[in-house]
Amino acid sequence: RGIVRYNFVTQRFDSCGQLPVPPSTVHCFTEDAWSNIYCGTREGLLCWKRKTGAWENISERFGVAKRLQLIKGLLFLEKDLLFASTEKRGFYKLNMKTGQLDTFGFKVGNVEEYYLAMYGMERLNDNEILVGTLSFGLIKFNVAKGTFSWPKGVLQKREGILFNTDNSNYNFSTNFLG
Repeated sequence: RGIVRYNFVTQRFDSCGQLPVPPSTVHCFTEDAWSNIYCGTREGLLCWKRKTGAWENISERFGVAKRLQLIKGLLFLEKDLLFASTEKRGFYKLNMKTGQLDTFGFKVGNVEEYYLAMYGMERLNDNEILVGTLSFGLIKFNVAKGTFSWPKGVLQKREGILFNTDNSNYNFSTNFLG
């Protein structure tokens, strides 16, 4: 029960231990290069450290526990660069190595809405992320410029899936697309 990782190579499930929040509050998750599991929850960003088997509250570590909540999408664009989309709480770029945090508002043309309801994300290329929104459908984020625009492109299939077995809805990570 709880968050598990299915390993396609070994064809086994690995447990991520007991969540510090109710499993039904987990909206999304992803895995970093060191097999740590990051969960976007209603209460904030949590990380299960594979080496220690312990959970850490990343929202608290970055000093944004009251802001970085209602997380609906997580994506590592680079090894240490994590993006988090939220439901009307902003769009975040977290550098896990340096501890730097940047927040971005949505503005394309005459449309400006800082706290847009954003959901899942997919990598388009090394510098662009596709973000799903409630109000505007799909939008594109340019990492180098820190700007949003309307997208072009398609998604591809990935090799693995993360899912939450404690949620009766069986939330799947967007990790299988990209």
